[in-house]
This record gives sequence, structure tokens and C-alpha cells, in this order.
Amino acid sequence: MRYPILWELNAPNSDSQSDWKWATERLNRLRMLQIAPIVGLVHHGSGPAYTCLIDERFVTGLAAYAGNVAARFPWVEWYTPVNEPLTTARFSGLYGLWYRTVG
Repeated sequence: MRYPILWELNAPNSDSQSDWKWATERLNRLRMLQIAPIVGLVHHGSGPAYTCLIDERFVTGLAAYAGNVAARFPWVEWYTPVNEPLTTARFSGLYGLWYRTVG
């Protein structure tokens, strides 16, 4: 089952201040029910407000977040790092609609 453990929701202010309570409760429930999640990390967007798709640190930040998720939930086997990348690229690159807060 596809399930969002979104970077911007778990670490809205800083990767060092991730709040795993919501994700832990839900992923543990799925595990108890023997439902294998396909964890989504970014969905239609550019991650937390402290980064954006054109920030050089976006890639390393997303990789670090993915590593944190994998370390926290080592039993999760399936991931969707960026859901609907074409839509994300179109809205951010073509239409310029995603927020940009990084200088």
C-alpha cells in the first residue's frame, strides 16, 4: 500500500528536528496488519520550505531524509522517493508554482 512519510511534514523546520510520532504510529499499525507500505518521501512538491528543487542541497537533503526513514523503519522495503516527478517538474519548472524560500 502506498503511504506518505513526507519530508516536509516530518521535518518542516530542520532535518535534525524530525517528528516521527505520526509516521511511527501508522507504519507500525500497517506492519501489525501485515501490509507492506510503499513509502512516499516527496509528493507534488519540493520538500520542506527550507529547500526547493533548484537548491543544490535538495538532492543531498532528500538523500539524508531517505536515510533517516530507512534507519527508523528498517523493515520497509519499498519507496517512492518523488511521487509523480513529471507533475512536479511541470509545476515547478514550467509553471513556477512551487514555493522558493532558499536564497
